[in-house]
Amino acid sequence: MNRSIELKDLGKVYGRKTALEGASAVWDEGSVIALVGANGGGKSTLLKLLSGILVPDAGSISGLDKFEVASMPDRLSFSRGWTAEAWLRLVATWKKAPRSRVRTVLDDAGLATEAAKSVATFSQGMLRRLLYAQTRLTDADLVLLDEPEGGLDPQWVVRLEAEMDRLRSEGRTVIFSTHWLDLAVEKADQLMVFSQGRVVAQQTTEEWKSLDPPARRQRLVGLIGTPT
Repeated sequence: MNRSIELKDLGKVYGRKTALEGASAVWDEGSVIALVGANGGGKSTLLKLLSGILVPDAGSISGLDKFEVASMPDRLSFSRGWTAEAWLRLVATWKKAPRSRVRTVLDDAGLATEAAKSVATFSQGMLRRLLYAQTRLTDADLVLLDEPEGGLDPQWVVRLEAEMDRLRSEGRTVIFSTHWLDLAVEKADQLMVFSQGRVVAQQTTEEWKSLDPPARRQRLVGLIGTPT
């Protein structure tokens, strides 16, 4: 029987600010879901709820217990004393992953020669690659990625696209947020569109693929409205 993840009227409030309200969806295993929309729309909040970093104030999430989850946050505060290798070894210990995976994921992320350097010296793109590398320490079948493309050089954008293809081919369930609409359309099965803490549309990507990039952006703007 296929596994699925179900959101029912999911909500999160920070003080007086509603970060997410009434989010509902059903995602089958093996699906690739892209979260797109305005800044502050609720994308990162949803990913944090799915990863367990946050607890919902309303609604429910079911089905997560059937998956092994790996999560890439949009940012992480590192102590200046951490090296890339030391941090990944710590994560490997938390996740009970083989220590041998640390060197492998460093190599794959192009960080082998930077392994002993303080992450405080890393560029934004290097940090993104390091944060993604930790999702590969285990064979998680649910992968959560918060803006994985942020700060990447062109060659690593190509690598990211290949990674998305790999995750799909292996039948993993992937939920990722992005401001790169073309990545969302070309690599995801569904778009979940956010604006001001609400899901304003859920659509398959098939109907977007026939549009050229400017038309895609115009359509997205039409769904999320103008900034307030």
